[in-house]
Amino acid sequence: MSRKFELQPFEADQAAPADLRALYELSVAALRLDRPDPVVLDYDDWVASLRQLAPSLGPRGYWIARCDGELVAKAVVYFPPKENEHLALTEITVAPRRRREGVGTAVLMALLPELEARGRKLVEGWELSKGGPGAQWAVGVGMRISKSTIAQTLDIRDVAPALWEVPAPDGFRVAEWVGAAPDELVASYARALHVMRDAPAGDSEYRLAEWTAERVREAEARHRERNVVQRVVVAVSEATGEVVALTQMDLYTAYPEWAVQQDTAVIPAYRGKGLGRWVKAHMLRALLAERPSIGKIYTNVNADNQHMIRVNGQIGFTTSRSTVGVSGEIAELRRLLG
Repeated sequence: MSRKFELQPFEADQAAPADLRALYELSVAALRLDRPDPVVLDYDDWVASLRQLAPSLGPRGYWIARCDGELVAKAVVYFPPKENEHLALTEITVAPRRRREGVGTAVLMALLPELEARGRKLVEGWELSKGGPGAQWAVGVGMRISKSTIAQTLDIRDVAPALWEVPAPDGFRVAEWVGAAPDELVASYARALHVMRDAPAGDSEYRLAEWTAERVREAEARHRERNVVQRVVVAVSEATGEVVALTQMDLYTAYPEWAVQQDTAVIPAYRGKGLGRWVKAHMLRALLAERPSIGKIYTNVNADNQHMIRVNGQIGFTTSRSTVGVSGEIAELRRLLG
């Protein structure tokens, strides 16, 4: 690697057109190399995506790295709030032509003091291809594999809609909304969301929220602020009038032809009745009736969650790749890397 290395903050709204174009080309080249299932946006949609942040992960930092003036890498870091104020969720991408030159390590070394200054104790990276160069590099610099996950895709063109014709289990009705839970359901919806804390998560240090009605409203507000539409489908017990199962789907304006399947949960006392499959199937029917332009749906499931992987398969998802998460203590990484 060149001795003239610099890492600098990046703001899309203030970037020179040449830098934006170079960053786009770097991102696309890396995506095509690193993933068997790449979602490659055209340039304008990609620029729009830079301005659309993930709703649940807190503020975002963005940096670009140059060697002798050439843009060679980027780093994206989310700083999650509350239960996860100790974490920095980090993704480092190096231009394919500049790999194996120490660029990624130089980026990490330059980032770590900044992350520590923001009060973060641990750095985590998610969704690295299992056995791929990113995961190998992370272990090589001193991180550990903290979880194993499965990336799954539902290609609408390849799935018979009959898979989504799932009958309603006796004693339950469906409710659905876009953006905000009805006042009469928000408390039981929060309790159902809380069940996600029991889902397999490996050894990741990321902690799911302590859900309350107030925090549900905060999460809904973040989706609106970041211009991400969330659809929710729930199963309501006819006997109690409470939410006992749920599923969520996020829709990003920057990605008009695909959607992201988020959490699905069933309260333990109601498991074994097919509620998870039912609400997910209803979600797909409702989503595609409203947005027929959707072509693919993506999700990521912990590899230990065999039940959810099986349910997803029943409605048409296929596994596109095996992925891992990595984790490392910032102080220890700084010691190892000097």
